[in-house]
Formats: sequence, structure tokens, C-alpha cells
Amino acid sequence: SLQVAILGSGAYLAIQQIVTPGMMIAASIVMSRALAPAEAAISNWRNFLAAAAANQRLKAMFEHANIDNDRPTDLPPPQGALEVDSLFLRHKGAENWLLQNLSFKMEAGETLGIVGPSGIGKSSLVRALIGLTKPNLGSVRLDGAELAEWPSDKLGPYLGYVPQDVELLAGSVADNICRFNEPDSEKIIQAAKLAGAHDLILRLNDGYETLLGEGGGKISGGQRQRIALARALYDSPRFIVLDEPNANLDLEGQHALQQTLLRLREMKKSVIIVSHRASVMSAVDKILLIKDGKEYMFGARDEVLKRLQPVAKENPAQADQPSPVAMRASGQHANGSTTETA
Repeated sequence: SLQVAILGSGAYLAIQQIVTPGMMIAASIVMSRALAPAEAAISNWRNFLAAAAANQRLKAMFEHANIDNDRPTDLPPPQGALEVDSLFLRHKGAENWLLQNLSFKMEAGETLGIVGPSGIGKSSLVRALIGLTKPNLGSVRLDGAELAEWPSDKLGPYLGYVPQDVELLAGSVADNICRFNEPDSEKIIQAAKLAGAHDLILRLNDGYETLLGEGGGKISGGQRQRIALARALYDSPRFIVLDEPNANLDLEGQHALQQTLLRLREMKKSVIIVSHRASVMSAVDKILLIKDGKEYMFGARDEVLKRLQPVAKENPAQADQPSPVAMRASGQHANGSTTETA
């Protein structure tokens, strides 16, 4: 209608010789350009109405939906039964597998020792066993449920973990042991005593209130490791993973760790420990020996040690292999002599 009005008005003015015919045409072109957005809005008005109606339907649906039904079902506290099935793992961007086709099981309350040459992927494996690293292939199940089914905030309190490189946070000893949750003095002291760190902590300047500084730099590596063990045992978790927990320990600390492992075994806690120390391996129920990224041997401790004896005799020059290390776990040296273990 506006375009017809413009053309009609222009024609009338041109007849009256008020404007030229060219001005009439120019006015028509300018008006058509000015009306283009309005024409586009009118042509798409039906789409606007459809979108508004869809928005109203979505609002009505969300208002009446029961959001609580989407909340995942809470699983019961894990007892510590672990099952690894056909696990493949490699570093991001790497072509070769770090670990391949690993499958093993441990029942709740058992202690498993993982041994193997340095750099074989033991630390990467234990990280996958607690959900810090996701396997590229295969599954890790805790009490039958894949770790991915456990929300991290739900699973965390049931896990105890001592990494190979211990890091403590800026705060007091008590804060680090209770994982910066609401402190419970009884549980803190109980965890420290179970880890054999209670007397060590009391010898610090301010005892449990000693401020550690960023990274725990104000205390020695052995002290950090023993406090980290107490942190892992806080609130009595059912599943405990220890990655080289005695790397920086002195003789006293090693003896305390040995006693801790024996107590955890009596308490029927599920424990996985990575170590090259013979005294630690003497406290395990099962041994997993990894070689070239694959399972080399797995089974009961005595059975694995018995199978390793002829291997060590046939390959006495392979001193860097885990076989002699594992043999020493039972107190037997490669030359056949024996010694009493801790």
C-alpha cells in the first residue's frame, strides 16, 4: 500500500510538473529499500509465533517435570573388591601402548603388590585404579560398578591414596590429614596412629597445629610421606592405594609402614601397594608383576615367588628386572641364601 501510494503521489506531482519523473522513480526505490526490513519481519512472522509457542511449551514441561528423577542412584559404600578387565592405557598423543591387556581381580580385604621395572607404567596404572586417569580401553570396576559410575565427591571419602610425588597443602598438619574438611580430632589422631605418624607429629614445633607451608616445604620428604599416609587413612577408607609410600622413609619410617600394612591387613582393608622394597612385599596377599606393559605374572604371593625362582636362576644377569626384587620379598636371595624379613 505504501509503495502504491508513493508511486501514485509521484505520478500526480509529475503531472503537475512539481517533480520530475526521475524523482518519482528515485523515491520509489528509496522507499522499497526502507521497507525491506519490515517486509522481512512480516514474511517471517509465522516463524516468530511458532518459536514463542515452542518456548511456552518448554517452560510448561520443565515446570511440571520431576527433576529429582534425573539424579543418579547413590551406590552403597564400596567394600574394596576390584576387577580390571582388558585395560589398555597410553599417554596422550603417544602411539605405543604404555599398558596393554591387563586383567586381574582382588577380593575385598586383600592386599595386592604391584612390581615391575621403573618407567613401566605402574603409577599410571594406580591412577587408573582410583579414577584419576581414564583407560583408553577396558574397564576398572569397584564392587562391580565402573569407576565412571561413581561421582568423585561420593567416591572420594571411601578412597585413600598416597601418590609417588607427595604434595601437601598450605595449612596445618591436622588440616592436611582431614583433607581440609571439618576437623574431627579423634579421627585425625586415629589416622595418625594407624600410619605410625603420631609420635612424629608430636615432635614438630606445634604438633598437629604446625603450619606446613605451600607444598609442605617446612618438613622433610620422609615426614611429608608419613603425613600423607595418615591423610590416606583418615576416616577409615575401605580401598587404599599406596604408590611408593616408602621412597623417602628412613629405617624408623619403614618399620612404621610395615606395621601399618599388617594392621590394615588385619582390619580387612583392600590395599594396593607399589614398591621395590622387599619388606613391604612380604605383607601382601597377591603380587602383580608387569613387564613390557603386560601382565607377566599374577597370583598369590607364595605362588608367584615360587614361579620366579627358576626365572631368576636362568637369568642371573638381569639384575634390573623385578624377579630378584620379588624374590627378596620372601627373604630369599638370588644365590639361594635366606635372610629374615621385617
